[in-house]
Amino acid sequence: MKVLKINELIKKEPITISNHETILDATMKLRDESVGLLVVTEGDKVVGVLSERDIIDAVASRIKLNDKVENISTKNVISVTSHADAIDAAAIMHNNKIRHVIVIDDGYLKGVVSIRDLLGERELLRSLVDSRESWL
Repeated sequence: MKVLKINELIKKEPITISNHETILDATMKLRDESVGLLVVTEGDKVVGVLSERDIIDAVASRIKLNDKVENISTKNVISVTSHADAIDAAAIMHNNKIRHVIVIDDGYLKGVVSIRDLLGERELLRSLVDSRESWL
């Protein structure tokens, strides 16, 4: 069976946002780009991620929409390389209870892979089922 690599799942350029943009800007970008996660950057450096959940938590905490992204973004970025096995990325997502993983090679942002991207791959699903059965 062919081992699916993460770089085979990257479908488009990652959507980024600056730390200094507002939460409202981020909300509009998530909607306009139809994505669930923005990569927060300072120049070429990844400094965090901002998910739909982060924005929901911020709104529920009554944080103002004109506050900066840096105030609510997740700083602990979980990433993989583009040469990582997709099944390993799925395990990382599961173990960390996240729906997206950032793809970084040699310090450069290459993409974002979501759980939806992984679930769309029939071979990967078979591998996950097989590995799950071996755990039992």
